[in-house]
Amino acid sequence: ALPPYNDYADYGQHNSKGCHNNLFEGNYGSEIYDDANPLKSWGTRYTMWFRNHATSKVGSENEFVENMNIIGNELKTGSSGIKTGAPGKFTYTGLNIVNIDKEGGVGTLVAGNMAKTASIPASLFLKDRPSYVARWPLYGPSATTVVTPTNEPPTGEFLAPTFSTIEEGYTELYVNVDAQDPELQGIAGVTLYIDGVLIRKEAGAPYEFGKPTLSTKIETLNLPAGNHLFEAILEDINGAKTTISKTITVIEKGVSYLSPIHDAYLQTTTGFNNEDLRVEAGNRVTYLKFDVTGLNATDVELLELELTVGSDEGLGTVSAYLGNGNTWTESALTTSNASTKGTFASSITGAFELEKTYKFNIPVSFLTGANQLNLLLEMSAGGNDVSFASKENAENDPPILKVKLKPGVVASVNKELENITLSFYPNPTQSIVSFDIDGQGTLYLFNKMGVEVMKSNSLLNVNISGLETGTYIYQIKMNDGEVYNGKIKKN
Repeated sequence: ALPPYNDYADYGQHNSKGCHNNLFEGNYGSEIYDDANPLKSWGTRYTMWFRNHATSKVGSENEFVENMNIIGNELKTGSSGIKTGAPGKFTYTGLNIVNIDKEGGVGTLVAGNMAKTASIPASLFLKDRPSYVARWPLYGPSATTVVTPTNEPPTGEFLAPTFSTIEEGYTELYVNVDAQDPELQGIAGVTLYIDGVLIRKEAGAPYEFGKPTLSTKIETLNLPAGNHLFEAILEDINGAKTTISKTITVIEKGVSYLSPIHDAYLQTTTGFNNEDLRVEAGNRVTYLKFDVTGLNATDVELLELELTVGSDEGLGTVSAYLGNGNTWTESALTTSNASTKGTFASSITGAFELEKTYKFNIPVSFLTGANQLNLLLEMSAGGNDVSFASKENAENDPPILKVKLKPGVVASVNKELENITLSFYPNPTQSIVSFDIDGQGTLYLFNKMGVEVMKSNSLLNVNISGLETGTYIYQIKMNDGEVYNGKIKKN
């Protein structure tokens, strides 16, 4: 037995050849701990950590830890400060108090392996201790402490995948889930669901699904384009459960998303270039212009205009048309230079709800080989005006022209397209965004106040998960001098 109440920063065995057959009782320090064992096969064994006060951790993280008892200690840290080996065998923990506010203070009792015990065994208090140890302090729970049979649910996270988007036709999608029991009693298993469909239960760590080297690789394959909810149910040996989730977006092959180079609306005779694209019967018409250099009708399978309702919901029929005439700009839109209404594209009838996105089909025949495509939107008589978000809108998704290329022409057309206007995916995003562009450059992200919040020298798999939810302005300065600007939304 070691001397009482040693107020050291670290107290225990350091660089030992194994901490065997020791009792650490009544000590005070930052780490009541055994570490840095030079002989990895000689881990801490047959050692008791009993009624100590530790501000950081107690126990051992050595390999080959066996038959170690961590009982009745108090820690200023959480239950992660109870170290049971890496890994440990036959380690018993019980009645440790974590997150204490002060020495001998109030904290949270972690019953550990005693979680189903009605009261603390009398033997824990060594009532018949020899007189020479009577002066040793007894940290931790009092003799009147009653253990309530609690069952704190497990905690965990998705370790893989680290990305949130993957392209259609992917050949592997590895999922790895971390699961921990705060009461240190054990995890019974992890069950994975994808879009509510049971995949499998993994009983032991590591909790892996779709592992490329195993036959189970196929269990996460063949998801169609769209958003998919991955849910992992973590269960401990006493039946407590926690559900964690992650959304994976499968993006379509051969799809690009174009932002307008100009967007504005005309109210009677006055042009407006602000955060709104207003449409009102007989009064307001919205105009959009896209750079479609390199695109032609024979190469494109689908054109779709996506608009999100911004500041004002509405009701009625909104129709999209080809715009004839190309001299207008968003900063100089007048009745004399505005595009005239051409061929009808498509219409949507009904309620237009705030922050909801509506999709207008645009005939691919509108692509005539010209470098720019003009579209305009009108509302039929009897409707109630609606406001869509413009590319200047910092709160809602900007207008997007979705371009899906035919199979076999993706490579040749994409190269031309990328050199003119950026396509990026996904938008909106929760964490990772990639810009489809050849060459090297620097990405700058600005918030709606114009403050730079991020800079990246990579244009692929850029992680913006640390940013707050909202819409950001991006600027990409290519090494060859080209500059691209646009918006991206972070969910």
